[in-house]
Amino acid sequence: MTRRSVQVALLLTIALLLASCGGNSCNSGNSDNRAPLIFAAASLADVLGEAAEMYEIDTGKRVDFSFGGSIALANQIALLGAPADGVFFVGEKPVATLMEADLLPVDDRAIGLSNKLVVIGLEREGPLGSLNELAARKARVAIGDPALAPAGVYTRQALISAGIWTEISDRAIFAFDVRAAMAAVESGNVRYGIVYRTDAASSSSISILYEIEGGHAQIEYIGSALTGAPNSAPAEEFLEYLASTPETRTLFESAGFSLTVPMLDAP
Repeated sequence: MTRRSVQVALLLTIALLLASCGGNSCNSGNSDNRAPLIFAAASLADVLGEAAEMYEIDTGKRVDFSFGGSIALANQIALLGAPADGVFFVGEKPVATLMEADLLPVDDRAIGLSNKLVVIGLEREGPLGSLNELAARKARVAIGDPALAPAGVYTRQALISAGIWTEISDRAIFAFDVRAAMAAVESGNVRYGIVYRTDAASSSSISILYEIEGGHAQIEYIGSALTGAPNSAPAEEFLEYLASTPETRTLFESAGFSLTVPMLDAP
């Protein structure tokens, strides 16, 4: 099966699942009785899980998440009607997709984070001096699929800048999201991967072999409630909590993210 066929199959599967829910959440009861559902980049899975626990302790309120590649998730929302109340994505393309569908409020306050790309491998692989050295090792590399995950878009930009995109892509393993790319390396099925620095830091079985400096657009995240969503207000409340609470901002920094906007006043 070709990579394009896999993408189409995934979207058809998602469409069938959404159709079985009538285009709305499969949770029973009205929207006031359920936690807000936030679609978020896979690279945020660990830190958002911890932040949600802090939020529940502080407020008694719960938040649910659906994690994956930001581009794929944005398409699920804008094209297939997935029942998200808010988003926390990385990259320009998923934001543009939601803006074109009039789902992002123009004046909403966003959470600004940035990240970096790194080349990873098992410790026995040894450090790399450059991306060209990665190409010279003639091994398979797991990366996010540029059609589904912004990590793949940034990786492609960096490899094009280094003049090795064609060589690497010919033997690349294209993953649904950055966590899947990292899992391929952790399992030993692939020697190398290119993921975010924060993902690499969360794994005890892989090593950062090289940190990619430049050659791609700045890696930025945005969080926002969605216009017209049934639980947009509690979704916005949680995102404002993330942006205005010193403990949560410290949590993001400890995970390796860089903050790109000043702290908001507490809601």
